[in-house]
Amino acid sequence: PNMPKRPISAYFLYAMENREATAKELGDAATAGTIARLTASRWAEESEATKRRLQAQFEENKKKYTVAIDKYNHSDARSEFLA
Repeated sequence: PNMPKRPISAYFLYAMENREATAKELGDAATAGTIARLTASRWAEESEATKRRLQAQFEENKKKYTVAIDKYNHSDARSEFLA
């Protein structure tokens, strides 16, 4: 229950950054599916610099997660959850 959440991938960081603008651009035609399709096609065409920036952010979050999950795995909270 108190287990740390896994880090968000570079693609999902991109999607979160661009969701509002994409939905606004699509207007009334904005559904979850249309937003996802447009975001995916834009991600495929995105610059390597942007992808590297988001991947670096993911890697930093991954390091924090690794420390947090290691701490959690050696805590009483995990032991109580497994009991």
